[in-house]
Amino acid sequence: MTKIDEKDEKILKELVRNYDVPAKKLHQLIGIPMPTIYRRIKELKKLGIIKKTKAVIDYKDIGMPISALLFMNIEESSSIDASGILGELKNLVGVREVYRTFGQWDIVSKVQAASLGELYELVDRLRRTDGIEEVSSVLLASEETIF
Repeated sequence: MTKIDEKDEKILKELVRNYDVPAKKLHQLIGIPMPTIYRRIKELKKLGIIKKTKAVIDYKDIGMPISALLFMNIEESSSIDASGILGELKNLVGVREVYRTFGQWDIVSKVQAASLGELYELVDRLRRTDGIEEVSSVLLASEETIF
């Protein structure tokens, strides 16, 4: 495990917020010299701490303004295991993230929908899915990535 210092953390926080921020702007935001920023980003990539850069989609702009978290439990007696259900979830339209969890819920998923009706249809479909015992949803009022 590699430890990062305060400078690395500042760089990473800004890159998470805006992965394509120019080094000059990054320097202005966090007060670290540009050569240091370049060197540290290169080192963070080399160490595998920065694995990839990715597009951040504004789902409102593509007609999917409804964000929700879905909490699911797997039937104990089901012949379908968690990995099978996770694989099925990953292929559903609107599912953005899927997590296997410990605690009250077995699976947590983040989803996007065009309307509350579309979200209801997705939840209803999941409730009828073999292996899923229970589904609960929470609408997200706002969202911000911190780190």
